[in-house]
Amino acid sequence: MDNKSTTLLDRYRSTFRLSNSTESKANEFRRTILQSVPTLAIDTVTYFTNTSILPPDYLAHRLGLIPLKINEKKTRFDTNLIVNFTLDCTLPPDSEEVHEIYSDQLISDDDGVSARPDILLLKIKGGQSVKLQAKAVVGTGKDHAKWSPVCKAVFEEDPKNPNVFVVTIKTIGGLTPKQVFKSAVSIVRNQRNTS
Repeated sequence: MDNKSTTLLDRYRSTFRLSNSTESKANEFRRTILQSVPTLAIDTVTYFTNTSILPPDYLAHRLGLIPLKINEKKTRFDTNLIVNFTLDCTLPPDSEEVHEIYSDQLISDDDGVSARPDILLLKIKGGQSVKLQAKAVVGTGKDHAKWSPVCKAVFEEDPKNPNVFVVTIKTIGGLTPKQVFKSAVSIVRNQRNTS
């Protein structure tokens, strides 16, 4: 398995070529990307205050689905890694504005990990407050879809080159396509060496 040519199509989508491969090996690689590449996701939320109209369990679900961006230096991060995020937003009672709270307002206790910044979490108005702590832990897509690093992983045979498969992945904004690819290659190699 090699990565002879990589074309970055956009920030989250890339294609990779698997040379000297078979359909079953390409599918094994695709399944590894979907199910076995470890990443971080928010798993538990502790509320200190929540007077917004969004119930705590709905907000916790939203927080769990936010892609957490991991610095490329942390591609092989410890599976015991725990990252805590805090959110503290309050509007005074006399405020007439409606304040939108985005994911970039989550403050991480780890400089190498941050929330993807462009996701609207909720809106609050005068007198409402949300104060919470969220704990992110490492998991895989086998555990829950929120830990899957991609929303798309497909492959097709190159019609001009037998035994060459083009793998297309689209990430959700946590890990980069390069991080996902490298991690999947490492996992597949380790599985083959131990079997």
